[in-house]
Amino acid sequence: MKSLILAARGLAKSPGFTFVAILTLALGIGMNTAMFGVVNDLILRPLPLPHAEQLFRLNRTTSIDPNGAQSAVNTLDLQRAAADFAELAYYRYWGFAIVLPNHPAESLNALRVSANFLHTLGIQPIIGRDFREDEDQPGKNKVAIISHRVWQTHFAGDRSVIGRVVRLDGDSVEIIGVMPQRFGEANLFDFVQIYRPMGMTGEERTNRTDFEMNVIGRYRNGITNTDAASRFTALGERLAKDYPKENAAAGVRAEPLGAARISDLGRKIVFMLLCLSGFVLLIACSNLANLLLARAVSRSREFAIRGALGAARWQLMRPIAAECFLLALFGGIGGFAVYHATVGWMSWRFGSDVTPFNIAFDWRVLLFAVVSCFTTAFLFGLAPAWLVSRLNINTFLKSGARGSTGDRSHEWFRRILIVGQFSLALILLTAASAFVVGVGKLVHQRSGWTADNLLSCKIGIPSNLYDSPEKVIAFVQLAQTKVGAMPGVADTAASMGIPAFGFNGPRGYMIEGQPPPVAGREPMAFINSVSPEYFRVVGTKIVQGRGIEKTDTRKAPNVLVINESMARALFPKGDAIGHRLGVAGAADADWGEIVGVAEDVRFLDPRETLVRFQVYRPYTKEPWGYVSFTVKTAPNFASGALAQQIRQTFAELAPDLPLQDLMPVPAAIERNFRDFTTIDQLLVAFALLGLFLAALGIYGVLARLVVQRTGEIGIRMALGAKIGDVIRLIVVAGLKMAVVGTVIGLVGSFGLGHLLVNAMPGVITSNTTAITFATMLLLAIAVLACWLPALKSARVDPLIALRDNN
Repeated sequence: MKSLILAARGLAKSPGFTFVAILTLALGIGMNTAMFGVVNDLILRPLPLPHAEQLFRLNRTTSIDPNGAQSAVNTLDLQRAAADFAELAYYRYWGFAIVLPNHPAESLNALRVSANFLHTLGIQPIIGRDFREDEDQPGKNKVAIISHRVWQTHFAGDRSVIGRVVRLDGDSVEIIGVMPQRFGEANLFDFVQIYRPMGMTGEERTNRTDFEMNVIGRYRNGITNTDAASRFTALGERLAKDYPKENAAAGVRAEPLGAARISDLGRKIVFMLLCLSGFVLLIACSNLANLLLARAVSRSREFAIRGALGAARWQLMRPIAAECFLLALFGGIGGFAVYHATVGWMSWRFGSDVTPFNIAFDWRVLLFAVVSCFTTAFLFGLAPAWLVSRLNINTFLKSGARGSTGDRSHEWFRRILIVGQFSLALILLTAASAFVVGVGKLVHQRSGWTADNLLSCKIGIPSNLYDSPEKVIAFVQLAQTKVGAMPGVADTAASMGIPAFGFNGPRGYMIEGQPPPVAGREPMAFINSVSPEYFRVVGTKIVQGRGIEKTDTRKAPNVLVINESMARALFPKGDAIGHRLGVAGAADADWGEIVGVAEDVRFLDPRETLVRFQVYRPYTKEPWGYVSFTVKTAPNFASGALAQQIRQTFAELAPDLPLQDLMPVPAAIERNFRDFTTIDQLLVAFALLGLFLAALGIYGVLARLVVQRTGEIGIRMALGAKIGDVIRLIVVAGLKMAVVGTVIGLVGSFGLGHLLVNAMPGVITSNTTAITFATMLLLAIAVLACWLPALKSARVDPLIALRDNN
């Protein structure tokens, strides 16, 4: 306790040193703890479900997608075949329009689930009941369970909500339960708001090519992961043998359900953030070591005298250890504040009212913070103390000059720390720059389309309200006509998707007159059903033949437009026009004649690194249960008033159908990439902090160098040295360390850049520009950090310096 009191007094006498040391620790530890909190929440923390280790997700594996969904028919076959060793449940992502009294229609994120879905997961509604088996039948599935968040936001937490009837897609549906809050926070199924029994349709029960069914399960007691994996592999092989057209090149693989909380790309980005925040902590610790070394060196004569009086080395180090403990304690408290500020900012940036993002603070995060705090403080604090304790006692006792530190053998340690700081800062800055530049290119690329003067929106068209393709087509065409007549509208188009957000698919195709392709190796293409106006509205050019026209009605012959990449690959002679394509492996090939070739479109999707094959067909031939409307406005036309008119028009046409995501396309792109821009901002903050700490470190070393060499500088100036010579002496000493660190950092930057490009090719394509920018910026900061103490050295009065050196 006495040592701590003395240490506290010593730190209080040096408020500048104490403040900088605590701030350095707080920033480094706080940011690292926040990043670890994200890793813990998304990857490490067990699912809040009973016996979560028995839960798994069953993936359909192909060369295109190793984590794909199954068809409904495959799912039912697997469920029956695996009954002896696992209980399987299934679900399908959906969207329902809910209409509450005195409220406009609203779209809810939903899951259609099998009746045993909650039972398989091992949870029950907090109020109400689970689904019954008989409610999983068409016509009997007019019940729903709502999420805890919907219960609070839409029904004010009223327990009498059980039994209330609401309208979902025009159906009267009874609310029978409310999900636990902890289940919604587990982020397993993209923040679902409502659950409804599957009620599998006849089409779903017979279609083996519609791979939209997600399968989860729970191993029965006594079944090991290895045993279950081999059994599922065998079941996948059986499906491939029994139904080769649909499953010949596909397998079945089980993975822990917790792995589904985050995508592969998301997992890579999270670990990248954790590693780069670790670089910030290492730079901060190097600075702390420099600060503590300078403080220890200033007490060298004290240590020498105590050593001469018989103090052991551990007794010499004890006061510094006490100071390190206090710095770690207060640095940890400051780090806790930085952690909460960072987590709060990330929750605001990553989350929304519909999809909240909360990072839980549990014992893992606390343990990480405590271990990081005391480990960094003691390792980087006691190392300088140990160096000073090994200095020659006689040298210090013989030295009588004021301000002399005697033996300067510790300088090599300080220079190594500075070199390491600059190396880490360059690697950090390069990685941040590469990610920022890559995301910027991805967001702003417009290959084969344009976003200028475009508004877009989506609307779901439920089959129970529009029970025939003709009704869907009539609704879409009527909506186009009404919106197209509005002031300021230059053109409007309907489609299944737009390039900014990708098309549906992929779907396998075969060429008429050629041998059918081997199952699993068919040419796969993304599909888009479009109205005749689509190509001119989105700006995709027809480079050969024609586009979709008004004469391509539902009763007209089936026609297709393919993209350039598909035309070159399938028809290298350039004779694609006139050939017919059919859907491979389907009972109905749905042959269509190629009438046009469109330019390649590149989607704004970090997972799509190459231009894929793309097929366009008339919307009249394949109307879907949802449609995207794209409106091209006149140049410089204010879109705010138009958006309100569009919303009102759709409310009049279909009051039960909510209009979704109505906004200018550039704004929609910005919203979709909000997570990436938030990561950009985090990385920029890391890089700037690393730069600041590295600059602070080299400034501190050079400032100390100026103090140590004051006598030498005075002698040089007394002998006629010019101010420029003195400045050059100090600047060159600092730049040597900066350049060595930069060279080492360049090697690390190229290595890290190669790793990032391979890990995230859709986000980071090349880091040459980033490395050049980072190197120039780092050296510029180094010059500035060296210049300031050099200017101070130039103001040394030779007479005072010579007098103090005697």
